[in-house]
Amino acid sequence: MKLFKDIKPKEIDIISYPKSGRTWLSIMIGSYLARHFGLDEAQFIFSKELTSISKKINKIGLIKIHHDGPNFLKKPEELTIDKSEYKTHKVVFLVRDPRDIVVSAYFEKNKRVPARLEDHPYEEYFKGSINKFLYHDIGSLSTIIRFYNIWKENFNLPSDMIIMKYENLVNNTCIEFLNILRFLGINSPNIELVKSIVSENSFDNLRTKEEKNVYNDYSLKPGDKSDSESFKVRKGKIGGYVDYFDENEIKYLNDQIASKLDSIYKY
Repeated sequence: MKLFKDIKPKEIDIISYPKSGRTWLSIMIGSYLARHFGLDEAQFIFSKELTSISKKINKIGLIKIHHDGPNFLKKPEELTIDKSEYKTHKVVFLVRDPRDIVVSAYFEKNKRVPARLEDHPYEEYFKGSINKFLYHDIGSLSTIIRFYNIWKENFNLPSDMIIMKYENLVNNTCIEFLNILRFLGINSPNIELVKSIVSENSFDNLRTKEEKNVYNDYSLKPGDKSDSESFKVRKGKIGGYVDYFDENEIKYLNDQIASKLDSIYKY
């Protein structure tokens, strides 16, 4: 049975704004490719290793899962507009409701960053409240909206591109994961293997792995085990932002989304 489409291998970029489900997706893709091709799964479980594993599978092409630069640390006007580097690439653009990203971004900057500042001094530690972070000009709502709008203006640039919504990935994980594998160039994904990997990497299972530090990697390790908000796998709840903001703040969020975010995203 033919496993691959007849396409010329090229770089495949899976791009997302931070806190959009990249680690979860990266683990699932790495697990699938390693098992499918009989490689050592332990070596290729995170996004930084996917580049290595894809080099071993020439027919797929080079896979990179990243954030298209340090947008987490920038003001909206500082974001890069030029996306010409992706002109010959295939791109999966993983998006999430900006209102939920703001919440996750806050806890990343407030509770997880302090635990690794010694090794990552360039990261921004936000010391204020989540309510203040909402209006912060670096890496919060205004930056997220600008990032999405810049990419909308460049959707026709890559040689091939799909938009993958985090919410769809949560609600229909197997179907959406199969779509991504096919986009990567795997013509006939193993359905049972997909189901197994999705089950193994459910929210609860990933949370347990983080608690036990199974991967021994800072990207899936809590800032403080006694603080549930400091976990990488924190809640993953769709629409969870309503639990953190008051009525006026939610109105601000909704108004900003409605007036400034391109309607193609349907948030």
